[in-house]
Amino acid sequence: MRLPPFSHQILTDFEERARNLGLNFSKICRQADIAYSTYARWRKGQTDPLRSISKIDAVLRHHEEQNNR
Repeated sequence: MRLPPFSHQILTDFEERARNLGLNFSKICRQADIAYSTYARWRKGQTDPLRSISKIDAVLRHHEEQNNR
């Protein structure tokens, strides 16, 4: 299974946001209650992440808000 371009771009954006915050992406996954191995399968196109993407986005938004204070 290959990820749709939209899903692939979202994952790439998440990684960039985490990098900009100086955060390890496995930590973001733990905080979103998603196993990093699950994220790795998304990246490889083995499963579709669309149902869980909002969890990672919420964690990143929290860190971004904390960083902007």
